[in-house]
Amino acid sequence: MLGHGEPEKHVIWVSRTHPGADHDIRSIDKEGKPLWLEVKSTMGVDGRFEWPQREFEKALRERDQYILWRVYEAHTTHPIAKPFANPAGLLERCMLRVD
Repeated sequence: MLGHGEPEKHVIWVSRTHPGADHDIRSIDKEGKPLWLEVKSTMGVDGRFEWPQREFEKALRERDQYILWRVYEAHTTHPIAKPFANPAGLLERCMLRVD
């Protein structure tokens, strides 16, 4: 993880112990600032998913420090993971749509 000697101190799987948390993983960026990660998986390849309000609001608050990871075909031996950094900014630029 970005050259840190003890990544287990910086990468915390929050939703494992707190299922109602507003993010899945807390980490740090290369400057040492908090980084919030949300992971949404699907067995298909479409982009639709349920995004609870608390998680969405976290993305709006954290902006550049938030990454939404989409994992497609999660049930296969070849899942595809795509990061969407700052989904709030993507919404503003009409590069992401919320229904």
